[in-house]
Amino acid sequence: MIGGVVFFTSISGALSSILTEQDASNAAMSEKMLFLHKLQTQYRISPGLSQQIKHALNYDNKTTMVGLDDFVNSLPQHLSMDVTLAIHAKVFHHHPLMKRLKNKRLLSFLGQRLRPQFNYAGTYVYR
Repeated sequence: MIGGVVFFTSISGALSSILTEQDASNAAMSEKMLFLHKLQTQYRISPGLSQQIKHALNYDNKTTMVGLDDFVNSLPQHLSMDVTLAIHAKVFHHHPLMKRLKNKRLLSFLGQRLRPQFNYAGTYVYR
């Protein structure tokens, strides 16, 4: 009984943290869009460049999963693994390399570590 209460409390705390972070993320995104609009009017940035900036900002905002990572990491190991497999199921079922991997722990590890990147055509990717 007490274990259930502790588990419920930790899950509720993690969910409220995710919602708070989502609100902060939305506010930051709105602030970035206002700043972009100010740049467009003040410096007359070309529509093509501003569209690329909007696309990059939207993509970055959609792929930010910091709150989700915290939530998944707060779960017990078996639930964390199942949630990660469910989130990335589409990639795991369609990617040729991932289809051959049968180890759930390895797939869960890869799902938690790999993140998509957005790159424009003709750009170089290096570190």
